[in-house]
Amino acid sequence: PNFEVPKKAIFNTADLNNFKISKTYSEILVFVRRCNEAVLGRRLQDDSIEMPIAGQQVIVMLETFEGWIASIPPSQQPMRFGNAAFRTWHARLSREAPGLVTSLLPDGVADAAIELVPYLEESFGNPIRIDFGTGHETSFVAFLYCLARLGLFRPNDLPAIVLGVFNRYMKLMRALQATYLLEPAGSHGVWGLDDYHCLPFLWGSAQLTNHPSITPSAVNDDNLIQEFEDDYMYLKCVA
Repeated sequence: PNFEVPKKAIFNTADLNNFKISKTYSEILVFVRRCNEAVLGRRLQDDSIEMPIAGQQVIVMLETFEGWIASIPPSQQPMRFGNAAFRTWHARLSREAPGLVTSLLPDGVADAAIELVPYLEESFGNPIRIDFGTGHETSFVAFLYCLARLGLFRPNDLPAIVLGVFNRYMKLMRALQATYLLEPAGSHGVWGLDDYHCLPFLWGSAQLTNHPSITPSAVNDDNLIQEFEDDYMYLKCVA
C-alpha cells in the first residue's frame, strides 16, 4: 500500500458534508461502535482480557510520555490556563514520535509511520494554544483505528483496546491536563459532563449496561463513585 502524510482537507461545511458520506467516515464510526459493543458490561479490571503485543507496546509508549512530565515541570507563571512548559513536553513528543511509532510496526508496514505519526502528535493537545479537546481525543482513536487496519489489532482485541490502551491514554491526559493546565478546546459547558473528553462517556456507559445497582443517578452518589471509579470509565470521569 501507498502511505502519505495526512493533511487538512475539511475547510468548510461542504467539505464536512462530503466527509460524512465518505467510506473513511463510515469505517471510523463502525470502529467506534464495535469498540462500544466490545465492552458492554465489562469492568476496567477484567482479568479475562488478553492484551495483544501491539497494545502492550502502545501502553509502554504512553507510560514513557507520562514519565517525561517529571523532567519537564510546569513553569512558574500567573495563569489560569495554559502552562508554557507543555510546549517543551510536546516538542519532545514531536522529536521522538517517529522512532517510537516505527518501532511499533512490522517491517512490511513500516512505511505507514508517516501517516500514523501526525495522528499521534495531535492526540495530546495543541502546543500553540496549550489546549485539549475532543478533536485531539479523536486523533488518538484514529491512531488506534490505523493500527487495527494495519492488522496489529484483531477484532477480538477490541476490549483490550478500550479498557487497556484507551484507559491508559485517559490516565496520561488527566496528568497532562492537571500539570500544564490545558485549556478546554471548544468547551460546551453544560452540554457535556467533561470539558475535555467524549468517548469515556460513550464507552463508559456501555460498561454500565444492565448493571444491577449502578444507575444514571449514581453520578450524584459520591460514595458509590469512590467505590467503583477504578472499574468504570464513566464514573472515573465524574469522580
